[in-house]
Amino acid sequence: MKLIGKLIFILFFLALAEPSIAQTVGNGGKETSKYLKIAVNDIVGNWYTIDSAHTKISFVNSNNRYMYIEGIQHGVGNYGFSVNSDSISVNGMAANWPPYDCTLRLINSKHLEISFSQFFIKESYKVIYKR
Repeated sequence: MKLIGKLIFILFFLALAEPSIAQTVGNGGKETSKYLKIAVNDIVGNWYTIDSAHTKISFVNSNNRYMYIEGIQHGVGNYGFSVNSDSISVNGMAANWPPYDCTLRLINSKHLEISFSQFFIKESYKVIYKR
């Protein structure tokens, strides 16, 4: 019985922590919701911040099932993204508790916006990267 209680508790918090892959996109004053993924070929490789520091990050494909960001240090591992066929989910998580969340938005082929947030914290911050 204790095992079932622990399992329910864990599943409850995982459901809260899992980010939605639905993203609202502006459409001429109307807002539509669509599920977004990014093609692996569009994201893999090196990206640099647009500020004067030009900090480099790299998206690295691992075993065609998982992709991670190399170069972002938040204290506990890398941000991981699931790979499905030829695309990745826009939402990634770091391996810790409470989890760090990382959401990708490919602005165009040369610019990428990454939004970072933490579980239980409303504020997030965004960083723009370029090829």
